[in-house]
Amino acid sequence: MQKEYKVYVLRDVQTEKIVYAGLTRMTLQRRFHSHKVRFKDKPKFQIELVTDFLSREEAVELEKLLIKQYNLLEEGYNKSPGSINGSSNYHSEEQKKKWSEERKGKPVSAEHAEKNRKARLGHKNPPDREYFQKSVMCLNDGKTFPSARAAARHYGLSYSKISLVCNGKRLATKGLRFVFVEKQ
Repeated sequence: MQKEYKVYVLRDVQTEKIVYAGLTRMTLQRRFHSHKVRFKDKPKFQIELVTDFLSREEAVELEKLLIKQYNLLEEGYNKSPGSINGSSNYHSEEQKKKWSEERKGKPVSAEHAEKNRKARLGHKNPPDREYFQKSVMCLNDGKTFPSARAAARHYGLSYSKISLVCNGKRLATKGLRFVFVEKQ
């Protein structure tokens, strides 16, 4: 397991109080920039590294401890009691209601509304699978197939290995070289 998480705090420059605790895999400078965008109308902050080279689980536990220790749900800008699996997906019902109220009545462009409508309908697959298939050619004998699966059946190979060869991630599979070809 790689230990690549950092735990940091934001400190209010004027009051010297810690107002936010978080974890990240980004550089602190990049993470701080995203906070500046989010807190643009708030007081000035400075970012401070608490510790780094933590596993995700260690970072999550330390973040929760800092949020609780400094009471950042009540007196700070944290909106959840901590991260779950490295991302904050737990929010109180109170917070969800607040966000819902903030979004109500905001105008949405016709394009955005149409995009949302289509997303709610669900994805409809085309009537045939050929829409998704890429034709494949074996460079050893020049035979062309409608898909990597068809080539795999013909040569008795794994279609995923043929795909890896076509995408340049392998040179060959069982001595055979393949490339994607344009459909006519």
